[in-house]
Amino acid sequence: MEPYYLVVWQDYRNADWIPRLYGTRIKKDGTVLEPDGIDFNISDSLLRQRQKISNDSTNFLLVWHIRTNLSPYYKVFATRIDTAGTVLDPGGILIGSSSYDSDVSFDGENWFVCYKHSNIGVEGIRLSSDGTIIPPVIQISNGYYYFTVEPPSVTFNGTNYLVAWATVDGTFPTDENIYGSRVSPSGYDLDSLDIHISQAPLSQYSPQMVSSGGNFFLSWVDTRNNIDTLSDCIKSIYGTYISPGGSVLDTNGIQFTPTFSESNSPAVVRSSGNKFLLCYSVFTETPYGSYRIYAQLVDALVGIEEQKKPFVLINKLEQNSPNPFTKSTEISFQIREKCLTELAIFNAAGQRIKTIIKQTKKPGIYTVRWNGKDTKGSIVSSGVYFYKIKMKNFTMTRKILFIQ
Repeated sequence: MEPYYLVVWQDYRNADWIPRLYGTRIKKDGTVLEPDGIDFNISDSLLRQRQKISNDSTNFLLVWHIRTNLSPYYKVFATRIDTAGTVLDPGGILIGSSSYDSDVSFDGENWFVCYKHSNIGVEGIRLSSDGTIIPPVIQISNGYYYFTVEPPSVTFNGTNYLVAWATVDGTFPTDENIYGSRVSPSGYDLDSLDIHISQAPLSQYSPQMVSSGGNFFLSWVDTRNNIDTLSDCIKSIYGTYISPGGSVLDTNGIQFTPTFSESNSPAVVRSSGNKFLLCYSVFTETPYGSYRIYAQLVDALVGIEEQKKPFVLINKLEQNSPNPFTKSTEISFQIREKCLTELAIFNAAGQRIKTIIKQTKKPGIYTVRWNGKDTKGSIVSSGVYFYKIKMKNFTMTRKILFIQ
């Protein structure tokens, strides 16, 4: 059968004003085969939204979340749709309860669906081509994040998936930052310590991804430029490349729209050659006085891998994350050469309250967790503390804030 594109949207054409999922097939020459749309009529629910699509060599996989009249909680469902537009799983495949805001990608054998869980963060599950759930559920985001506030994005680069999401992580009460984690096709989270993709001032959100040549390209909405004006209208589109090994290749991000623009809703797809097409909306004052859709071609980084750049360990103490924290926080550090390493927590008066590590360590990158307890196992009071690392020819101290 001739290959088609499948487009799916929310449709309010019925008198009850309940959104339903409609779709249509489009031929490669642009012919719309169902101008009135196909009512997929999937599952009995009050609300169907946040639909996303992927495809294998035979069928499409549509994922979305619903809320029924009987429950205030969302659930993520999926269904396969064949090239004739027929829904193969009319009752839907339950992907996750108390879950919403999903995305999906295909690795050549199975689908991978990621979504937000109301109490845990970002999770994922694999789904075979015949619609069978492949356990277990994969917890992708670390549980210490305050909450994940934006839908995750996922893509496959030929070797692994990369999942990205925006979250309020405690760096400032309302600021969102973008994190990511690679997941193997077998369902293993390759980055137990999440990748910090963007932690610029103020908020970054709405991550959207694509891959080419093994590298990932991620775009997002960024508000770092309204530090002086404090205007909610100042938003730019930024992006960065992430290597197959999970290294952020431009840690400051690449700015794609003007500094004082009002830009939103990035979307990115592969284009011809080694290019991506990045689309977004920008408020255009003259001559329209409204939003208009713009696009630009972005070069894909093909064959550029972090393995070609030798990684050299240094003595380093990272800022803890999250900070401030309420339950626990992670502290990461690097050691250049084998030595006695001591990491301790001190109160504002300079008194040692907890020794986290005091032992000989080999060269490497380490992460430890502090749960806000002192040497006696008692929870410390809210306030400012300091953590200090001492090793051969290196000492460094950073500030930490604990809130009960």
